[in-house]
Amino acid sequence: MKLGKLEPWEHMRTRALYEEIFTEDDQRFVDYYYKWKTKDNIIYAAEDEGTIHAMIHLNPFRVSVCGRIEKLHYIVAVATREQYRHQGLMRRLLSMAEQDMAAAGEKLTFLMPASEKIYLPFGYRFFGWQRRGVLEPGGQQIGNHRDMSGTDEKLSGIRNIICRPLRAGEYGALAEFVNRELEKQFDIYIYRDAAYYERLCAEQECQGGNVMVICRDSDDFGIIGVFCTACEPEEESPSLREIILSREYFVEAQAALANYAGRYGRCRAEGCQKELKLEEESWVPLLMGKIPGEGIFSDIPPCGSVFINEVV
Repeated sequence: MKLGKLEPWEHMRTRALYEEIFTEDDQRFVDYYYKWKTKDNIIYAAEDEGTIHAMIHLNPFRVSVCGRIEKLHYIVAVATREQYRHQGLMRRLLSMAEQDMAAAGEKLTFLMPASEKIYLPFGYRFFGWQRRGVLEPGGQQIGNHRDMSGTDEKLSGIRNIICRPLRAGEYGALAEFVNRELEKQFDIYIYRDAAYYERLCAEQECQGGNVMVICRDSDDFGIIGVFCTACEPEEESPSLREIILSREYFVEAQAALANYAGRYGRCRAEGCQKELKLEEESWVPLLMGKIPGEGIFSDIPPCGSVFINEVV
């Protein structure tokens, strides 16, 4: 069995194993993943006679860690063909990947585990939790929209607030807004740029959703909030994800978000600021991480200080 890092031109060879193992991902998502993510990620694989039987993908992200922008890798698409499991292939691939990350000076690597038990023996521990809940319809009418958040005085400007899909020319401006807001509120978060939102728009589209912006229509852009939508086949209403609202215009942005959600009756919300009012609120452990090549974190960040949600 040959183990090693694939050349970029070889990445497409892993698609057959991806489709065999990750059957929950439909064709559109797999197409998106192999178009956007495998062009700049790192893939370690175990192969025999030209067939890949196990793999680990490292997807690069720029992450703000306590004010420092670090290039880190998110571990994803960890897979072993059934008949080759329990032979130590994944342990060897993971060790190889961690050694390379450590040699590059990376201080953190992270993943979303299918099962916590798989990664505990390798030193991974939870460090990121996601806030979830439900946005319920209700409240009073503001113009032609329903509001769920406050009084007429607080919402006097609601008629000038619009909610619409992000446009291609706005990727950079949205990234600036989000980085500015996240820096005020979180210790660790994915640092955005224009390319991040171009990729995220493609991801949401293949899931039947969008990247939506909340903005003041009196300005050229005037962004005061952003969220992602995704429509799962079995759900009657979309889920709202990566909800980031301006602190300065929080009441107006929250009202616009409530108006949008009110069209569907109930919307699940996944990943949002603590100030956003939710029903059925919970904090779900989401991310496990460690120092590459070493042990577990010596100082686990407190719940709510990490904002990493949409990572593939």
